[in-house]
This record gives sequence, structure tokens and C-alpha cells, in this order.
Amino acid sequence: MTNSYEDEYRKEVGPVFDELMGSLWHVTGNQTFGRILSTGEIHPEPPIANKLRWATARGPDYYPYCRSLGGVSLFDFRDVDWDWMAERNQLRHWLKFLSGRECWEAAIWLAIDIDQIEDGFISAGDVRQGWLSGNLHRRWMPGIEACHKGAIPIAACSMALAVFSGDSTQYKKYNLDAFDGAEFQRQLSEWKDYMERC
Repeated sequence: MTNSYEDEYRKEVGPVFDELMGSLWHVTGNQTFGRILSTGEIHPEPPIANKLRWATARGPDYYPYCRSLGGVSLFDFRDVDWDWMAERNQLRHWLKFLSGRECWEAAIWLAIDIDQIEDGFISAGDVRQGWLSGNLHRRWMPGIEACHKGAIPIAACSMALAVFSGDSTQYKKYNLDAFDGAEFQRQLSEWKDYMERC
């Protein structure tokens, strides 16, 4: 049974909401997705510009908590406490990642199989406790951010969900075992052309 906050959020976000709920995800931009595919892993410190990362403007001492652990940030939508999120005004914090930050053309959500990353997994509750223990100056996403210490192999990703920038109703699902990079780029180009005409 859902509560009013969850129902309200579902209406606002659209059908991609139900795609994400109930699973564990990592999100990245289309610029870094190709690197993940080519290296075979989601790396905690990929060689990308800080402008493509989250919360880097104030320098290393203020980098996000998960990054300070040498970890990969994860969105855990398996058991979200929507009442807790609403009471603390946290409901909108993750929306900027939903259909892509300003520097992304698409947000690529990678579904993670928890059974394959158990050894390095830090739950959202444990991330919160670690943040409270002397890391209050660092950023995190309350209620939904979990972490994995170290790299995550692409084999632990069951599928990809590409949400095109600016419109969370425009998304495509991809089977990573049969991923066609050329087809993905064609669809991305079509979306960019459509947005430019609007």
C-alpha cells in the first residue's frame, strides 16, 4: 500500500518513477556511460572533469561523503520512507539526477544486483550514521543514498535506463548484454533534435 507522498511523487515524476522504485541504482551521464562499458566497471574515481561530478565546487574537503570513502554512490529505492523524506523536505533532492543534470544529455540509470556487490555495500542507514560521525560538511542524499566501496563490475548491472535530458517521460530501457551503442547514439541525437525544435 502506498502513502499520499509516494502517490504525489509518482504523479509528478511520471512513469519512470515505477521503473526506478524497488531497485538499487547508480546514475551517470551519457558522457561517462561509454567509459563504464569500455572499462567493464563503475569506478569511484573515473578520469573525468569535476564539472561532470556532483558537489565539487568547494574542493576536496567538501566532496560528497560517499566519494570520500572511495565509493560509488547508489540510489536505494527498495524501501524508501516517504513520510520521513517529506517531513525533512528531502523529496526533491534527487530530481536533478532523474532526467540528467545540466551537463548531461541523458541520465543513464544502471540497475545494480545487490547480491553481486554485498562485500562492499554500505546501506543508506549506515551511510547516514557515517555522515553524522564527523562528516556533516560533506554532501549526501538523505534517505536514499547508499554506497559501494570500490569499483562495481558492469556484470553486476542487470539493465540500463536512459532518461533523456529535460523530460522524465522520455526514457528507454536497454539490455546491457546486447547493448547497441550506435543505436543509443542515434536515439540520443533524435532526442536532441526534437528538443531544439521545441
